[in-house]
Formats: sequence, C-alpha cells, structure tokens
Amino acid sequence: MTDSSGLKTELYFDVGVADSQGTRNYQEDSYAVTDLNSTDHAFDDLTSLIAVVADGVGGETSGDLASRTAVGAFCKALQHENDHDSNAERLETALTSANEAIAHAVEQQPEHYGMATTLVGTIVDLDSLSWVSVGDSHLYLIRDERLLKLNADHSQGAFLDEVARRGEISWNEAERANGRNMLRSVIEGGEIALTDIQAEPYQLQPEDLIILSSDGLNTLSDDDITKIALKENTAQRVASALVSAIDDTGSEEQDNTMVVAVRIARREAVTKPIVKPKDHRRVKYLVVLLLITIGFYLLWEAGYEWSQTAETGDYRKDHVGSQRDPSKQAVETTNLESQENAHSGLESKISIPEVTNTTVGNKELGEVVPDVTEVEGVSKKEQISSEKQAEVGVKPQAVADDKHISN
Repeated sequence: MTDSSGLKTELYFDVGVADSQGTRNYQEDSYAVTDLNSTDHAFDDLTSLIAVVADGVGGETSGDLASRTAVGAFCKALQHENDHDSNAERLETALTSANEAIAHAVEQQPEHYGMATTLVGTIVDLDSLSWVSVGDSHLYLIRDERLLKLNADHSQGAFLDEVARRGEISWNEAERANGRNMLRSVIEGGEIALTDIQAEPYQLQPEDLIILSSDGLNTLSDDDITKIALKENTAQRVASALVSAIDDTGSEEQDNTMVVAVRIARREAVTKPIVKPKDHRRVKYLVVLLLITIGFYLLWEAGYEWSQTAETGDYRKDHVGSQRDPSKQAVETTNLESQENAHSGLESKISIPEVTNTTVGNKELGEVVPDVTEVEGVSKKEQISSEKQAEVGVKPQAVADDKHISN
C-alpha cells in the first residue's frame, strides 16, 4: 500500500532469539519460531508465523524433555490443523496436542513421571496476534514506549498480587508470602487447571514489538525491560540486550531465561522521486558546466580544423576573401579576362604561370612558377583562336589544381 507521503509501505517480521542458563547447570527452556504454513521461507517473506516459548519443570532431564516435547507437538498441530476457522480454535487444539504428547512421553518413559512445562504460544500475523498460555511464561507488547503484559500469569505470586489489589490482604503480606514461585497451572499430561486464550485476534500496528519469555525475565523490572528494548533497533538486539542485562545483575539464584522478540517492521521504498531544493541548484550547476564544456570543445575543434586547412592549402573555391589561395585566385582571374577578350577582340592581359619540366600526356608536370609573363596588345588575328586562347587560359588552372594534363 502507499501512504499520503508517496512511500510504499511493506510490513515484515523481524525476529530475534537469545537465552541464558543463569546459575543453573542445565537449560530447561525451549522455543520455536516457524512459518504457520510449513514453508522454509525467510521470516521477512512470511505473512504468518508461530512463536512459542516453554519452561520445563522436573529437573535436568525431565524439564528439558517436557518443554521440547510440548513445543514440537504444539507447532506440528498448528501447521496441520486447518479445520477450524478461528485462530483461537486452532490454538486450543494445538495446546491439547501438546498436553497429549507429554502424557505419551511419560507413558513411554515412566522415569519422567511428574515432568511438566509452561507454554506461551502465538500465531502472529502482520496485523494481528492470537495466543494461548499456561503457567507463568510471559507475553509482552511494547508500543509507543509502553510495556503491556498481554497474557495471564498462573503463578502463586500473581494470584497473591491480585488478592492484594482487591484489598483482601496487604501488599506487604503478598510480597512476603511463601511459595510465590509455585505454579497454579501447567501442562503435564492431565487436566489443565487454568488456560488463557485470546478469543479475538489482538490488533497490531507497525513497529509493535512482541516479547515472549520464560519467567527468568522476572529479574528485570517492567521499566528496565522497556528502556533496554527501546534502545535497540532490531529484534535480535532486543533479545540479546535483555539476556545480557539479566546476566549482568549477577543474581546467585538466576533461573534459565529464554527470550523471543518479534517486531512488526516496516520497509519503506520511494515510489516517486523526491528532489530537494538544493538538488535543483546542483542540477542547474551541472547543466551549465556541461554546456560550457561543450562550447569550449566546439571552439577548439573549429580552430583545429582551420589550422589544418591552412597548413595543407586545401581551400574550397566557394570560400571568399582571405580564405582563398592567392596564386589560384590570380589564375582564375586571368582566365576570365582572357575569355572576355577572345569574344570582344579588345586588348587583354594574360598572366600565365610559368611551368617547368612540362611533360606530354598524363605524366606529372612540374611545379608552377609563381612569376608570370604579360602579353599586351595581342589582336584577334595575331593571337591564337579564341578556342585555343581559352584552352591556354584553362590549362594553367588545371596544372595549378591537379598538376596533371590530358590530351
């Protein structure tokens, strides 16, 4: 589409991922970011994608297995479930598949009994967001420099804070209560106690930043998350900066942290040329400089041709004044005068160049000697016939021009 400024606007997904084990010796968090339509296209070529984060519970091996199993089953179900019209229905079906996969894994490997996982899963379109979540993993949205918590928190701590908000207990009691990190709902293969699912897609805007994370991000306050995210210009930088900030706190009991950032980025391309006023002046200067250069070149070329013509003596007969060869001009004038005298019988002066080394036939004649001989007072009877006289007048011209004569 094209906006009022003449810019063609194209939205695309900018994705970044980062994680940290914290002070743990193992990583129980898992994630996935993939195409909803099962293609292998780059993220910036997609129109819909799946983003999911899961935080396993149950120890080094069981927690990792639980989170990986749930993420894999969830994505597979979304990519192959096309029977439902709404994203909410598709997400609910995918959550059921993830829960069934956990149950099947425990059945196949009884030693992992009791393993469980949280999960926050999303379908992200370029203009909307749908989600389902179980447990205390986070789904945030940063828009207009504000951090919004989109999904419900199924931890005991969040429940106590809600009770304090209603005035049933004091905030001090809520903050000092034991078991704040306990989970009220998880995916463990049985009935899921609490589920948060978005019934209608949440409308997105260009430059919205979506953050999915495990509860390890709780080390940072909402203000810290916002400030860090706003300093970065790509999703990968956001994810990496958040994880680095958590590591820099040096918390002795830092949990695993997984961060997935998805930005609705906007690529702008100019559809019509925009020339600033100073560019107009620059173009004018270039045009003037070009015209001056062409003018100098034409003047130089004309001067060069004139100098070459002067050196070779190759003047055209229709040139006038100083451009004509004086020796040829004298011969031509003499010829004209002799022809007029032949018809009128009047006395004439014939100036005939002296020819040296003249030969007969088509052989080359000698050069024309500039000195001329005047013949005065020659009458019509005493001089050769007018026809011969004309011929005599022409022959020197031919000699002067071509230096050849033919019988």
